Amino acid sequence: MYIALDLETTGLNAKKDKIIEVAAIKIDLDGNILDEYYSLVQPHLKLPEIIIHLTGITDDELVGAPTIEEIKDDLANFIGGLPVLGHSIQFDLNFLNANGIETNPLFLDTFELAQTLLPNEASYSLEVMSEKYQLPHSNKHRADDDTRVCIELYKMLIERMKSISGKSNQTIREILNKSDWGWKESFLKFSGLNPSNDPQIKSPTENLPKESPKLQNKLQETFISNENVIIESHHGSVNDLAKILIQTQRPTILSTPTPSTLPSSEYLAHLQHPGRYICESRLKDFLNKTSFSNDDSRLLIKVILWLENTQTGEKNEIIVGKKEENSWHHISAISHLFEQNCKNCFYTQAFRKAESIPLVVIHPHLLVENIVRKGKFLPTKKHLAIDSIETFEQIAAKTLTQWFSLNNLLAETSALENDEVNAAFEIFFGLMGIFIEKNADHNAFASQIVLNQTHSDTPEWKNLIASLQNINERLNALPSSTSQTLLLSKFNALKKSLSLNPAVLSWMMVSFEGDPLLKACPVEIARLLKQEIWSKATSITGLSHYGQLEESFQFLKKRLQLPKEMNEISLAKQETEQTDKVPFKLHADLPHTKSPQNLQKTVERILSLDLKTDAFLIVNSVKSIQQVHERLEKPFKDQEILLLSQGMTGGMGKITQRFIKTPQQTLIIGTERLFEIMLANEAAKKIKTLLIHRLPFLPPSHPVHEYENKQLNDGFREYSLPRATLRLKKFLYLFLTKCTPQMIHALDPRFENYDRYFMKSLPEEMIMA
Repeated sequence: MYIALDLETTGLNAKKDKIIEVAAIKIDLDGNILDEYYSLVQPHLKLPEIIIHLTGITDDELVGAPTIEEIKDDLANFIGGLPVLGHSIQFDLNFLNANGIETNPLFLDTFELAQTLLPNEASYSLEVMSEKYQLPHSNKHRADDDTRVCIELYKMLIERMKSISGKSNQTIREILNKSDWGWKESFLKFSGLNPSNDPQIKSPTENLPKESPKLQNKLQETFISNENVIIESHHGSVNDLAKILIQTQRPTILSTPTPSTLPSSEYLAHLQHPGRYICESRLKDFLNKTSFSNDDSRLLIKVILWLENTQTGEKNEIIVGKKEENSWHHISAISHLFEQNCKNCFYTQAFRKAESIPLVVIHPHLLVENIVRKGKFLPTKKHLAIDSIETFEQIAAKTLTQWFSLNNLLAETSALENDEVNAAFEIFFGLMGIFIEKNADHNAFASQIVLNQTHSDTPEWKNLIASLQNINERLNALPSSTSQTLLLSKFNALKKSLSLNPAVLSWMMVSFEGDPLLKACPVEIARLLKQEIWSKATSITGLSHYGQLEESFQFLKKRLQLPKEMNEISLAKQETEQTDKVPFKLHADLPHTKSPQNLQKTVERILSLDLKTDAFLIVNSVKSIQQVHERLEKPFKDQEILLLSQGMTGGMGKITQRFIKTPQQTLIIGTERLFEIMLANEAAKKIKTLLIHRLPFLPPSHPVHEYENKQLNDGFREYSLPRATLRLKKFLYLFLTKCTPQMIHALDPRFENYDRYFMKSLPEEMIMA
């Protein structure tokens, strides 16, 4: 038997917030209800408006309700020693435990089970899952109804277990016999009872981009002349590049941030980093372990089911959760960086195909990582084509920035099963935390410190280096193995990051979760690109969508150190329909962004716009999302406008799915990342209005940003301003090409400042309102 349970609370912090509603239902393994417990709970505080809006529970309803102290004995007796089942149930257990109600350490999370058996869902929120699979869920965010729909989801997932095929079922049972995962009992009872031959997992696909005849004609001309060229096209896509490359049969590496938009064929091969392929040989070795953690078990079951259907073995076909990354690391083909490839490994097959076919499509990450791995990742091709070249510097910086934390080092050590090595790393990161506490600038972008030679004289630094030497001795004393080689590679990179080499920018910081991190990045990224990529290509073709500033690519070419003689072509004006220009309205009369009145006046302005269409408000911080959401929530509810705010009404996947499903007029509030995710869906066509809350300047104290500024005579004019303008052009480009644009509102009163630099860069498709 299990106890299905859900709580409603005044907030997310179990130590500070209070329980206001509890529902617990006793069920058998088949999901049949045996007994029930329910109660409202008096928190002795006024409910936050967002909780009233989310749950529908009011302060008046809680008058006369018992306190948690008054019901906790009855609730504890009802739960007894039974395992607790729920959706993201750890949240509820934290609240129970914080209020003195102990529970069985074995729990069953339907969120985890759904991720395992339905690995390609866009969102795993209970609300989205119940809508998609038509599970009865009339009173969302009420404890009793959420508990009942969770039971229905459990029963549906049990049916999925029953459909697992015989071969996979046997392997799954062998895995679970070495595991204490909460779902072990359910799998052992139900798995394979009604096997199905239907594929459970399908590869994600994307719509093929539209084609631009103007761009294709221009590409054909440049390919014939074999010249280096960068072309601006607002309506062209990577599909245009691929089509002409296939026609001309040029041996080319095509780099694009969206490789999955191009389907594989006899003329086109995909290639990824070896760490993004499953290696069946390593999987076989990993399955021989004597025991599996919960994370191991979840991932292994997911992978076993996936292997029945995959043709490519590519990681992007399934969703590997954050907690499962360590387990994936041990079954991926990443070991092929240091040892001979398996003859029939998915990675080996992909690389052989890439060698034999003229056109190879990759993500820019792989092109940059190929520098670090001395050309091992890519077959030799004469020509290079780069889609979305304006994003290449940012991707290169991200790829070349290494980061080290205790968790990602312990991921490397787990296969060694050496407690002394684990303890040595724990001591090292503990000392790093002390170093950060003593030396960091806590008023910076994050609690961080950029390392330099002056730190080498501090006692905290000397303790760090001594700890590093201790780890070095322990690692070199380990028996030689693939795991030891991978760990040594990671550790040597860590040592280099702490060498205080002037060619490397290294910094320490505290993560969002409060853990110490070390990051390092080469200071001359552009020089590396020129030396290791551009100089080795017979020709370079760059496709830009919004990279021109003041009708020139000079900023982009300088930042990337592209060939100076690289020809520049713009098709933007030819592609623009003069009759379809989108109004762009400035709100320059709003108070300055640093004024205490700015927030309230901005909200009042949004309300005064009387929005009649679905809209997206793009903001640059989580704090801004919370501030705007809290002020818009009630008036929008009165106007029957749905407000979907990142982190407030759900995560990115949940918000996207809710927007896709709802017929209600909606305002979405989110960051650049949510904007990109949202616009990858066809539902983006519903968005007709864009509101820009702030000019998209980079955080002022990010270490790489600070370093870049210091290298220039006028860092703001030469670096910060152009970078912010490119980010703004990106927002506008995505809106103009992915949505149904009718209106753009600029809510930052500084838009006309800086000698109208931003205004001069607005696309041809826009007109001042």
